[in-house]
Amino acid sequence: MKKIHALALCLALPLGAFAQYRQGSVALGGSASLSNSSNGGQNVTYASIGPTMSYSYSDAGAIGASASYDWREDMWHSGGVNLFWRYNLALADRFGAYGSVGPGLYLYSSSYDDYLSWSLSANAAGGLYYFPVDWLSVELNLASVSYSYGKALVPGPDRTYKNLSASLSGNSLGLTLLYHF
Repeated sequence: MKKIHALALCLALPLGAFAQYRQGSVALGGSASLSNSSNGGQNVTYASIGPTMSYSYSDAGAIGASASYDWREDMWHSGGVNLFWRYNLALADRFGAYGSVGPGLYLYSSSYDDYLSWSLSANAAGGLYYFPVDWLSVELNLASVSYSYGKALVPGPDRTYKNLSASLSGNSLGLTLLYHF
């Protein structure tokens, strides 16, 4: 019986650790990427930047916002903003898992064919975080689910669309750096 109590205590201890997220702290950071791909013999360059800010209202919960801007060499641009609620689950002293949910608003445009559209979305994501030092976290987004509803803002027939997407990070991983103060 003592072994069962000891095992339960060992399993519960990591869940009580805070892994550096503290009530009242603010996290600033973001992500950036630059890539090149070949499609039908044509090389296309992509760039993306995404700042993030959050406030920890408890040791486990945070609210925040993130923005994104994506650029593609063939004159395609998109940008958006997400609001989110996040739950952090400490698994060890500097390591943990997170889940987040929230709404988003995105705009898409192409100067190539004068295309413009907007979409509203409901998003959920999950991943892992690690604090190499007390004031810096590295986050790895592992999975996401999104439902979006949008409309093209061009003359002609109604171009309303709905999209449900889910992804496990099999071929690309979202990496974010955050400064905590």
